Amino acid sequence: DPRSVPLTDAGRAQAAAARDALAGVAFDIAVHSGLPRTIETAAIVLEGRAGLAARAEEGLEELKSGWLTATSREELAARLAFCFDAAGAEG
Repeated sequence: DPRSVPLTDAGRAQAAAARDALAGVAFDIAVHSGLPRTIETAAIVLEGRAGLAARAEEGLEELKSGWLTATSREELAARLAFCFDAAGAEG
């Protein structure tokens, strides 16, 4: 369940690398999706930035599409390529 997955050691290392890479970049705002791993990532990236706290932005949460099954790599690629064709439709 992606709503309860924390960062792995590799994820924490990547967040620390992002923090270091962005050290010279000024942030006006920081947001996350509210999922545990995004909260943890934001906290690591923002370490050492006084007065800036990340806030949850519900619209950033990843899609929950369910399970996708395919009988071949080609079918899977085709299904993934066109899975958002109706994304703009009502509902």
